[in-house]
Amino acid sequence: MLTTLQGGYCLKTLAEGAALSLRALLGDPPPNIDPISQPKASVLESVLNVLKLQRGIHTSLAYQDILTEGHQNTHTWQSYSPPQSKVKLRTKDNQPSSFPLLQECCDDVPEATQAAITKEMERLERDTVIASTQHRLGLLHYRLNEVTNGKADSLEEMLSQRGLLSGCHKLSTGSQRSEIATAVGAILANTVQSCVVLPSTSNPGDTSSTDGQDLLKSAAAYLQGDFHVKRILYLLIARRNQTWLSSSPAEKDIRSLVISLGGSSEVDDEQISKSRPLPVSIPLEQDQFQDGDIIAAIHQVVLPIAYEFGPDLVVVYLDPVSAQPPHTEGPGVSLSAGCVGHLLTLIQGLARGRLLLIVSPEAAVQQPDAVAECLSVLQGRLCQVLPPCLPQKRTVELIKTVQDRQKAVWKTLQFREKLPAPRGTS
Repeated sequence: MLTTLQGGYCLKTLAEGAALSLRALLGDPPPNIDPISQPKASVLESVLNVLKLQRGIHTSLAYQDILTEGHQNTHTWQSYSPPQSKVKLRTKDNQPSSFPLLQECCDDVPEATQAAITKEMERLERDTVIASTQHRLGLLHYRLNEVTNGKADSLEEMLSQRGLLSGCHKLSTGSQRSEIATAVGAILANTVQSCVVLPSTSNPGDTSSTDGQDLLKSAAAYLQGDFHVKRILYLLIARRNQTWLSSSPAEKDIRSLVISLGGSSEVDDEQISKSRPLPVSIPLEQDQFQDGDIIAAIHQVVLPIAYEFGPDLVVVYLDPVSAQPPHTEGPGVSLSAGCVGHLLTLIQGLARGRLLLIVSPEAAVQQPDAVAECLSVLQGRLCQVLPPCLPQKRTVELIKTVQDRQKAVWKTLQFREKLPAPRGTS
């Protein structure tokens, strides 16, 4: 990212803007902004009209209500990009080709002051540590060889055949507690940019397996330490009820935000106005865990809130397997590998790519293609092309309900309003 600041006569504002921009690019959060007034009605109407015009092109704007249903938009204007080349400048005399080094608006800086500034800049350049990682992706697992349907099946062999293991930095394993500490520590120490944790899996009846939610709870407990992580986003994509949150340190951590797709946890309306980030629940049912439903929820709710929250670390728990027996036929038994890869591609833009992905044991066994797609995307490869997929009608209604409940807290959802009808022409 290239950040360019253009300043006029207010050098103090320009200097403050440059300092805060540098601090944000180095990973520090920006300061809190004092309460600001609501936008003017004319500005709000302009924003809503833009949403109306663009929602047919951009699916992330698709679920805005229309004040006058069925009324076609009559605008015929067209924008040009880039601008037409034959446009003549009317202020040519005010656009000199060169500027003097010291303008009248800038006071001459004494040599002693300039030397002190130069010395301070050299110190900043010397002490600044650029967050470059040694490896793009880390992989941590106990064992991957499993027996499914009485037939030997090796996830590790499949990943190796696809050339995915060679691109991973394998982290050493130990006990369950040290496993999650190793994964999180590798990300925070810039050893890896992101890390995939594959818990141990076992045959039915074996009680030695590692529960993915236990690892999630261990990650939340480990991150309670002082690691200079200012904001942590937990994203849970799980069909089954999520029991870890009620007893998890993340539930009371003011630095943490939990967004869950699936489960049945709800937040009271009275709690919505509190200052600390409260869990955001999108309670999708079992048969709503289809590609179109999940993609719609990610675009409409998860990404707007996540980018406004601005996390320094993202922890994703992936358990898209149905609670019913794994070989039961039925609609939407699991998400497609392309959908899972698409989700990770969208989430990678958060926290400068610092992401911890915990895959449930069931998903590792029953959806090896999805695991392979996760590794492929996090290594920088393009995700699979996702065919057109639409959410179910009741999923759309659920998304609207969640947006209306959360817009009092998250400003990115405040335009869940009725779109204005087209103005009459006289």
